[in-house]
Amino acid sequence: MTDRVYLRVRSATDTMPLDRVSMNGYGVEALKGVTGLGLPPVSTQWLTGAGDGATYRGERKQPRDIDVPLHILMPTRADLELEMARLSRMVMNGPFDMDVVEASGNYWTNRVVRVGGGDFSYGEGTTGERELTTVITVRGAPYFTSYQEQSEIVTNKGAGRGLLGAGFSLVSLKVAASQAIGDMLLRNEGDAPAYPVWRITGPGKNLVVSDGARTFQWNGTLTAGEELIIDTRRASVRTAAGASRYADLAPAPRFWRLEPGQTLAHVSLASTNSQSAIRCTWRPKKWWVI
Repeated sequence: MTDRVYLRVRSATDTMPLDRVSMNGYGVEALKGVTGLGLPPVSTQWLTGAGDGATYRGERKQPRDIDVPLHILMPTRADLELEMARLSRMVMNGPFDMDVVEASGNYWTNRVVRVGGGDFSYGEGTTGERELTTVITVRGAPYFTSYQEQSEIVTNKGAGRGLLGAGFSLVSLKVAASQAIGDMLLRNEGDAPAYPVWRITGPGKNLVVSDGARTFQWNGTLTAGEELIIDTRRASVRTAAGASRYADLAPAPRFWRLEPGQTLAHVSLASTNSQSAIRCTWRPKKWWVI
């Protein structure tokens, strides 16, 4: 296995690896000189007082711009036009995904939108025959997100270990038959904060989730097999069927994120049986990729 890393773009209807000239002799290839894969820009806030200097008050990570030099090489002019049309459909119809694919097949992705580029100089970028060179500029989130979802789960007594899918980790803590309660060690392997999604399978009621400093409590009731989804990034609380259950939250909920490293979470759910489970999932994020 080599250390080959390449870029790929994906839309709802198509996927285009940007290494096809090197691999197949024809297609679209990202050239040397891609920029925007490093640390994102930051907007800082400072308080200026009567004395010298200023006091740092906070910061906000800004969207990143990625410039991708592209070379399209095809057997004929007609093929070149078809490949240009294909690429145009991918980058000109709203958001699409740009992936950094590692040699192992793992990849880090960023949801981006084209904000510029795509022009060329006739006679330099193309002769109108079978190749074209241009630069596409896209804008996306300040971080890249792993395609591999990680998870931990707490069940009550009698609940078995689930089947593991690719990229999943699973820990099952078994306690009393009427409760699902326990500590969950959540390992964020990225270098940027990640927002967990909590999935609660009924029956159960009165969910409490805490990291020791911040807590949110849901005082609703789930029937057997009913699933509740709490997305901490979007601050949404809904069932798997799409019904909002946000009104069942206790006052002043504090949704917290997973900082890089380990977070110990304490969770509890009352009135459970062997079907009940509390599952936390998240996708690690990186500030830069290479």
